[in-house]
Amino acid sequence: MENTDGAHPYIARNIGPIRKLGGDNPHGLYLDTPIDGRDTYRIRGQKGSAGWASFQIQRCHAALGKGLSIFGGHLLLPALQTDAQGRFEIGVGPEPQAGQWIVSDEYSEVMVIRQFFNDPDDVRPMDLSIENLSRGHTPKRPLTLADASQKLAGAGQLFQLMVPVMQQM
Repeated sequence: MENTDGAHPYIARNIGPIRKLGGDNPHGLYLDTPIDGRDTYRIRGQKGSAGWASFQIQRCHAALGKGLSIFGGHLLLPALQTDAQGRFEIGVGPEPQAGQWIVSDEYSEVMVIRQFFNDPDDVRPMDLSIENLSRGHTPKRPLTLADASQKLAGAGQLFQLMVPVMQQM
């Protein structure tokens, strides 16, 4: 409920031992962060021990009505370029620039980051951060009761959508 503002994003665990969605991989780490597809972001990181990782944009449901996939641009671990110490930088935004770049659009609302580990005894997740370059360091406004009510209603709507899907699995 709290990490939904693309102007002030941070990367957080999405699915895990106490928060499930479908059939998640027990050797996977699922993270996400809100984005506004019209803004430009920089993701910085340090590669960990994941044998597979992906950075993938998830679009809002309005994209489906426009004939677009729910998933947008992506970057997969085999293509991830790092320096000698395993550090990397990925740009995200509507206007591609030099370097590693994931193109967003007006429907982009979440960056989903998945990491899968081959060895359960060697699980070192990526060290990741995200910065909204379009908005700078504008202060985040406090959560209001109206905001909280709207976010709870949205969570209820998502639950209503997902229950039938999960019942068919």
